[in-house]
Amino acid sequence: MGDAENPQPSFFRRLLIDPFYVFPTARTLSDFYHQLAAMLHAGLPILRALETLEGRCSSGIIRRRIPRMRRHIEEGGDLGGAFALFRYVFDPVHIAMIAAAERGGRLTEVLEVLSEACKRRSRLGRKFIAGVIYPFFLLNFAFLVIPFVERIQGVEVSYWRLAWPRFAIFYGVVFVLFAAPRMMRQFPAAAYLLDAFKELVPVYGGVTEKLAVARLARAIDGLYSSGISLVEALPVAAGACGNELLRRKVGAVVPMIRDGEALSTAMRTVGDFPVAFLNMVATGEESGNISEMLSNTADYYEEEAETALNRMAVILPVVIYAGVAVYVGLQIVQAWSGLLRQRYEPVRELLNR
Repeated sequence: MGDAENPQPSFFRRLLIDPFYVFPTARTLSDFYHQLAAMLHAGLPILRALETLEGRCSSGIIRRRIPRMRRHIEEGGDLGGAFALFRYVFDPVHIAMIAAAERGGRLTEVLEVLSEACKRRSRLGRKFIAGVIYPFFLLNFAFLVIPFVERIQGVEVSYWRLAWPRFAIFYGVVFVLFAAPRMMRQFPAAAYLLDAFKELVPVYGGVTEKLAVARLARAIDGLYSSGISLVEALPVAAGACGNELLRRKVGAVVPMIRDGEALSTAMRTVGDFPVAFLNMVATGEESGNISEMLSNTADYYEEEAETALNRMAVILPVVIYAGVAVYVGLQIVQAWSGLLRQRYEPVRELLNR
């Protein structure tokens, strides 16, 4: 699916199809870039390397698009243009970096950089999933236990009739939490409200902000070091950071950069950028090595996000477990209170006579 096939997606497609489009995983992209870089470094022509990858690539999504990429190159196009045919598969930042690197003769080096970046993203993704999956199963266990406790209390309804409404509500909420943000991302105004709301959520808001800043810094570094000017790199990097609030702030910076302002000065003028990010950018400008400082900034925020994810992975299960334990304990106490009340009610009636 290339952009040329559908340059202006309909509202229906943006709402119901694009949010659920299956992209290659960060791990498969990392492997693809690494293998392509290794083949080019060994001296294979681009067409031969792509032909080899068509049989080796572990991602069917990428593998099915390689023939079209090869035809594009055979017809006189370049590798960057071949990647640009499939903007729903390859990240716009990656496409821009590959195109710039090809022009500058640094294709192998940049492909390895992209491979490492995808590998880091894959590691963070696995960390997030590992932190969420245990609380998810813990909640499922709670929904199995609670109807059992209610049955002990004497509720004369079958176990599954008590259990299934909770499961239906729970999985309905999970679907909404998964689907709604993806659908909202297709529309800038809705994405802006979503990102503004996420900033208010404890822990999670901080993690998403750190990841967005890390992606922004990593993208600017990659584009700038590939030979793309800051004025051109900033809008592309901002669009790939995954945060509409941050994208709009970077958009306000671009005209100032075009007028000759330094990046750190323009960001301070716009405001609301993280202080550590601003300080590291300013240090890079003063030292004349902004690319290295942007890379260090991305490393710093990725480590901060990973630390926060580890903390969340420890705290969230404890909170859920404690909540379930308190609820079950209260239900058991209430059940025994009812049983004791029924047992000693005749004795109380005799004493009252």
